[in-house]
Amino acid sequence: MQHDAAILREQADKLYSKARFLASLHALGGFLLGLFLAYSLPSNHSPEIAPNFQVSGLIAILCAIIGALHGHVKAGELRLEAQRLLCQHPSEGNIRLAPAAR
Repeated sequence: MQHDAAILREQADKLYSKARFLASLHALGGFLLGLFLAYSLPSNHSPEIAPNFQVSGLIAILCAIIGALHGHVKAGELRLEAQRLLCQHPSEGNIRLAPAAR
C-alpha cells in the first residue's frame, strides 16, 4: 500500500486544527450546559427563595471546566492520531526498501 506524503501531511494538519478547536468548543458547550442547569435551579423560579447568582455562576464555570477537560482529552486523541499518520509514511518507506537490500 503506497501513501503520498502530502496527503498524509494534509490529513494530519486537519486533525491538528480540529484538536485545537475541540477544547474550546467543549468548554463553550459545558458553559452553556452549566447556564441551563443553573437556570433550572428551583431558586430561580420560586418567588419565596431569592435567586443565588453566585451558585448559578459557579455551576456554569464548573461545567465549562469539565467540558474543557473533556475536550482536552479528545484533542489529545486527535493529536495522537495525527502523529500516527505522520509516522506512517517513513516506516512504509523503510519497509519497501528492505526487500531491495537483500
